[in-house]
Amino acid sequence: MKTRSLLLAGILLCSSPALAFNAEDIQSFTSSARQGSAPAQTILGALYLKGDGVPKDYARALQWFRKAADQGFAPAQAGLGDMYRSGNGVPQDNAEAEKWYRMAASQGNAGAQEQLATLYHASESTKQGRSEAQAWYRKAAEQGNAGAQTAMGDIYLLGNGVAQDYVLAAQWYGEAAKQGNLAAQDRIGAMTLQGQGVKKDPKAGFEWTKSTAEQGHAGAQLRLGHLYLDGQGVAQSYELAAKWFRQAADQGLVPAQDELAVMYLYGQGVPKNLAEALAWAEKAADRGSANSQEILAMMYLHGQGVATDAAQALTWTRKAAEQGNIAAQRRLAGLYSRGAAELPQDVVQAYVWFGIAAAQGSHPAAAEKNQVLTRLESRDIASAEAQIVEWLKNHPDLAP
Repeated sequence: MKTRSLLLAGILLCSSPALAFNAEDIQSFTSSARQGSAPAQTILGALYLKGDGVPKDYARALQWFRKAADQGFAPAQAGLGDMYRSGNGVPQDNAEAEKWYRMAASQGNAGAQEQLATLYHASESTKQGRSEAQAWYRKAAEQGNAGAQTAMGDIYLLGNGVAQDYVLAAQWYGEAAKQGNLAAQDRIGAMTLQGQGVKKDPKAGFEWTKSTAEQGHAGAQLRLGHLYLDGQGVAQSYELAAKWFRQAADQGLVPAQDELAVMYLYGQGVPKNLAEALAWAEKAADRGSANSQEILAMMYLHGQGVATDAAQALTWTRKAAEQGNIAAQRRLAGLYSRGAAELPQDVVQAYVWFGIAAAQGSHPAAAEKNQVLTRLESRDIASAEAQIVEWLKNHPDLAP
């Protein structure tokens, strides 16, 4: 009974789906818990926490976890850590969560080690915090904890506090992927497609990506859409690309919403439908997508699916330009150069936006900037160049 209880306690704390327990099971656990069995107390705590076979009751969950934790039972200590971290039934308190996780982690509880590492990772502003996170992730990973193995893969992939090593990243992702960790499967699929840390194999990368996408991973669904769109590792199919973009878009993935808007706009893989294109572009644009903001600008400019509206076109053009969309920057610069009812002529601003686009690598914008140059006074050029420098300083991810 004790071994079975230990296993159940660990399973209940680590699993999300409810397990089916009947009244006789609950009565047996309760009887053992009242006699002081720490594993049974922990099982009851987990059942009340999840509402599995009993009404959800955070107060009772806390009571039973604490009884077992006070006996030094690591799974119960980890359960208390979970409650304090999430704020379920108690005030949210990361310091208290850390205390209980550390007690369990010090006894070798892999789940607590992973959670303790995650706490340190979330506050790794200090070198010590980053070091602590990596040490606990490694301990948990070496015990086979798939979440920690995935985190170790991330650490080596990004070179976060260690020398970047794609081979070690792929090895850790591979271990976690074998256990069904979706994030790890997604990453190993991407690395196989690119040949990072493993031999480049488009077909194997496609299979990893497809398997992960079919399990509902939005990022993999987006990548699978691109594989079908480009015919990489599989025969090109706009229809299947649209299908997978739609699944990722329905989960709220903005780049997938961008892609779906384009496909409806041009009738790629789906019947051309400007209303659908507009709807998906608006979803993505409202969440900050420069690509969809550019799509909306063009739709309002040309009256595609909406009444022509120069003011709306300008609004979306400016939003996209501010986020680094080169096409929008050049259009905004052109409007300033020519002048329009909704935007008075301003040659200095034309030079600024052509200059910003040119600095991001647009050769046409560089030529347009030189054309505008002949229309400026020396003092205006100095002012415009200063504005370009300031914009690039404020957008370091877009600066050359």
